[in-house]
Amino acid sequence: MNRSCTQCSVQFEIDQRDQDFYDRNSLPKPTFCPDCRRQRRSALRNERHLYNRHCDLCEVAVISVFPKDSEFIVYCYDCWWSDKWDVMDYAREYNFSKSFFEQFSELDKAIPHIALFQDGSSENCEYVNFGVENKNCYLALCAYCEDVYYSYGAIKSKSCVDCTKVLSCELCYECVDCMKCYNLAFSQDCLNCNDSYFLKDCMACTNCFSSVGLRNSEYVFMNEQLSEEEYKRRLNDIRFNHDSIREWLKKLNDLSLTIPKKFMHVIASEDVTGDYVENSKNLKDCFDGLALEGSAYCDLAGFNSRDLYDCTNVGMGSECCYEMNGVTASNNSKFLYYCREINDTQYSQHCYFSSDLFGCFGLRRKQYCVFNKQYSKEEYEKLVAKIIESMRESKEYGEYFPVSISPFAYNETLSCEYFPLTKEETLDRGYKWRDIEEKAINSKLPSCEDCGRNYKMIAQELKFYKAKDFPVPKKCPDCRHRARFLQRNSRKLWDRKCDNCGLGIRSTYSPDQPEIVYCEKCYLKELY
Repeated sequence: MNRSCTQCSVQFEIDQRDQDFYDRNSLPKPTFCPDCRRQRRSALRNERHLYNRHCDLCEVAVISVFPKDSEFIVYCYDCWWSDKWDVMDYAREYNFSKSFFEQFSELDKAIPHIALFQDGSSENCEYVNFGVENKNCYLALCAYCEDVYYSYGAIKSKSCVDCTKVLSCELCYECVDCMKCYNLAFSQDCLNCNDSYFLKDCMACTNCFSSVGLRNSEYVFMNEQLSEEEYKRRLNDIRFNHDSIREWLKKLNDLSLTIPKKFMHVIASEDVTGDYVENSKNLKDCFDGLALEGSAYCDLAGFNSRDLYDCTNVGMGSECCYEMNGVTASNNSKFLYYCREINDTQYSQHCYFSSDLFGCFGLRRKQYCVFNKQYSKEEYEKLVAKIIESMRESKEYGEYFPVSISPFAYNETLSCEYFPLTKEETLDRGYKWRDIEEKAINSKLPSCEDCGRNYKMIAQELKFYKAKDFPVPKKCPDCRHRARFLQRNSRKLWDRKCDNCGLGIRSTYSPDQPEIVYCEKCYLKELY
């Protein structure tokens, strides 16, 4: 069955597998295409825009995702989790004469928000958002990391700077999608590589430089095998400065265009479509999935989860969930944002260790609540059934929280990275926009060569650059992040053919990209 997206008008398919999921969960068919659904979910998520402000309860200075002129009430971590206030005091009756989303937006604005999304076990990580059990990290989105700066999606890594999507890495710099690497720099899509520079799509390599597609190699320079003495001689002749780094990156890119790429990045998985999938099976159009099963249209989901549809940043044993963002260890739930251990719950945000909630915000260890009001089991079930029926009539049920009620401006959110809009386009859609404050140029601080804004450097990163003999960056952290982001293909699939055998494949490499793209069989034959 084909449908036309009510937002972008593109045609999208609802196949039998999709229909079975919707029927099994009593869901109406989606009105948005998968991309527009991703865009809508991500518009609730401000990951990297941080501001100085004060807690509205204790008045202590804090770092927050909410600027000081935000219309939302904001509490610091300690106050939000304290017993100084009771979120149940904000309970209200459901009003059937008003739309659900209008009422939820009113509740959202009335209840205090937490200043920054991170757990309480991190140490010296005041500038880390969406962090879990980190130590001494700065301006990074990371988990279980130590001494990681200016990085995004770092997990179980140490002493890494300016990296994106690195797992179990140490002493890495400007690396993207690398795993179990040590002392690696300016590299992408590498596994178990050590003491190397400028690598792409390499595995189990040591002491290699500016090379692509290597396996179990050592002392290779621009894909040429050298003796140990010759390799060290060439390496000693190289000086890392901004001009030489740009030159070597260009040489690496030129070399990469001559060597075939596998149509998708997949490890130990079967029956999957998408990209960057590991230890998973039976997935449809999923990206950055790990230990995920029987799911579709998901991003950054998994960790022993299954039966997820349209979920972003969802995992840790979650099952049978739909249209959720930032949720862990939850089951049989729909339309949630940033919740932990939530079951049998719909249309709720920032709720923890609870079940059987509908339209709630900020609840902890509660059951049978609607709009934060407590009901008996029988009252709850009767009221929720009536609300869902009313929402079906108004065409609200089945839709995620609209972008227009997000607490953040569109250009502060993850959506703007994957689905950029101009200010005019944003405002025309009824979304919020925040103008970036123009800061006077401070001659004592470096200014970004791309955007012109001043930026600061911390002592830890300067020590890192000195130890590695790298030049200090000429771009601000935002522009460096953007440059790494653009190294990855978009989360979009194209139908194309293997450039060797002609087999039909679906890949994030579009047919008009210059890369040579092979199906798995041809790729393995070529490299092994």
